[in-house]
Amino acid sequence: MSFQQAAEPMYNFRMTQRIRLVALALILASILDPARAAPARAESLPQPLTATAYELIDAVNRYRGQNGLPAYSISSILMGTAQNQAAYMASTGNVTHTGPGGISFPDRLTAAGYSFVFRSENIISGSPDATGWDLVNSPSWADSLHQHTMLSPDLCEIGAGVSVSGGRAYYVIDCACPSGSSGTGGSTPVPGATSSGGGGVVSTLATVIPNTPKPDGSISHIVRPGETLWSIAIAYQTTIAELKSLNNLQTDEIYPNQTLQISPPASTQTPAPTSTGTPVPTATPFVFRTATSPPEPTVSPIPSAPVTGGSGVVVVGSIIIAALISAGALTAAGARKSRDNPRG
Repeated sequence: MSFQQAAEPMYNFRMTQRIRLVALALILASILDPARAAPARAESLPQPLTATAYELIDAVNRYRGQNGLPAYSISSILMGTAQNQAAYMASTGNVTHTGPGGISFPDRLTAAGYSFVFRSENIISGSPDATGWDLVNSPSWADSLHQHTMLSPDLCEIGAGVSVSGGRAYYVIDCACPSGSSGTGGSTPVPGATSSGGGGVVSTLATVIPNTPKPDGSISHIVRPGETLWSIAIAYQTTIAELKSLNNLQTDEIYPNQTLQISPPASTQTPAPTSTGTPVPTATPFVFRTATSPPEPTVSPIPSAPVTGGSGVVVVGSIIIAALISAGALTAAGARKSRDNPRG
């Protein structure tokens, strides 16, 4: 046996061992590689709804910024109470401020360990595809009470919750300010809250009745107790910042009987000269009259002319006959007289 023949089996054995080791390494790599298993696990997990809740909070804070107000801080307790209420509404299909067992919103906050001074809650049901900005601008949240939840400086913290059931989404925002806090605006009352004059704030909100423009186009408003800058801004479809700028207000505080300028007079424009052309004479309207036939004249009867016999001969004959008769009468009378007186 040569050396080459003896080395050949040894070489084949070593190659077999190497192949086995490489195959074993590949098998272990495929089992232990987390990068290959992670995508399948991530695809099976549903998208969390907390992103939508935070999107709603971002929209509320953006809305506050447009009205010159600081952003709310996120409270973990309020996030929990809002999410629990959203889940309860989704389970019952009802949009309500009442929680399980008939518990009210203030009691829910107290049960969660939140000691508050001011609190307010907005709830709504809508499409799961609605954005936070869609909800903030929803007509259901356009009234003064819902606007107060999003725009009040008496509130400083926020939490939001979202739950979906049966193709409907249920949204909740809980806003409050804990005890010992003066709100996002320090000692400033509700945006434009009407001060009572003694440092207090009238807590009853009044419905703002907008005034009509004056002849020059300007609009002014006399503040009534309970009105706020934000409620006045909503009523006149303007902003708190615009009202403060027009009235040179340094704070949001306003007072009863205070006159606020809502919009300035319209710019005065010189009217264009009116052309003085020759006036066109006014045509006299044609009057249609009903034609009436004149009354036919009454024909007076013609008096009958005496019958003339048609000739003068008849007249002459009549006269001769009358004369003969008269003569005859006279002759007879004379003869009778002669007889009565005979000549002696």
